[in-house]
Amino acid sequence: MDQKHIVQLDVVHVDDVLANAEANLSAPANLSAAMAELRVLSAADGCPDEGMRGFVDTAREMMLGDHLCPRILGAAAGALKTDSPEAAAHAAALVRNLSITPTAAQRIADSPVPAALALRLKNGGPITTLALSLAAVMRLAQHHETHADMRAVGFPAALPKECTSSEERFGAARWFTEMTCLVRAFFLDTRQSGSKHEEDDPMFCHGMVDRLVGMLSARLDCNSAAEVVEKLGLYYRPRFIVQGLANLARIPALRRHLGSTSSSALTLLLRVLAEPCGEDRAQNEPWGSPSARQMALYALLALAEDHDVATRIVEANGEHIIKQAAVEDPQLQADASAVLVALGLELVSWPTSSAKSRL
Repeated sequence: MDQKHIVQLDVVHVDDVLANAEANLSAPANLSAAMAELRVLSAADGCPDEGMRGFVDTAREMMLGDHLCPRILGAAAGALKTDSPEAAAHAAALVRNLSITPTAAQRIADSPVPAALALRLKNGGPITTLALSLAAVMRLAQHHETHADMRAVGFPAALPKECTSSEERFGAARWFTEMTCLVRAFFLDTRQSGSKHEEDDPMFCHGMVDRLVGMLSARLDCNSAAEVVEKLGLYYRPRFIVQGLANLARIPALRRHLGSTSSSALTLLLRVLAEPCGEDRAQNEPWGSPSARQMALYALLALAEDHDVATRIVEANGEHIIKQAAVEDPQLQADASAVLVALGLELVSWPTSSAKSRL
């Protein structure tokens, strides 16, 4: 998965498919077929999750090029707003497949797609359609560059409170709730200081912490991508879930809960640093994203602002774990130093490294 598989597009063929979609916005069957074909072209074929990175990235980049992008996103937005749940489901999956880099996500956010996703979630429908729409929103919200555009059309308030469908396709309602928690956690990254949100409710946020802790624990215990999909419904990189916990750690009222023995969040963050299962740099850095270990350090830096939690980090062998991770990966050394200082610990002389702290 650390090498990009080159998949070229037949641009003339894609033009024909788009023309078919644009001409059939009021013909559900034809529109659904056209969106399904675009979805296939963007999918990681043969993988347990079609949205995985590194398999059809060249094709995805071409679909987001100046020639095709406006028409593809326009067709996707149109399909999301139609009465056809099948066409909407294909469009949502297409959007998720394409949102693999900050630049791609920002381009999608600056289009009619976010408003169409908000409308689709508001209007409801089959669980498959809603879950794929929510998965697309989650992939977009991962990138803070999209937040201004997404907030402008009503997110995160536009998120459903819960899964109300009785259907169980595309995983259980539990997976739907987990995606919602992650999206809300992602939006905390651009939360305005002093503003009032439902996230100000400690009970609401404690529930988010517990849900994400459960997700991260399950993810770190997986040995393959197929096992991740089986357990969690979608393929999640460790970093994806750690990012949500890191954002929650920025809320002062939550730090003691995150750092308590009852939540086990602290144990998992240190596990990300200490064990190979937490290393996902190859799945992140080429696409402009920090690794799970970098995000874990970001979370620990926020938690260290609480003196009692900082003490727990040290008592949990945090100093050794942080230093060892930085020795193994020199790119973590500047970030690790920032955390050690916050914990009141003595710095070490790292081997020469040109890396700069992102914290």
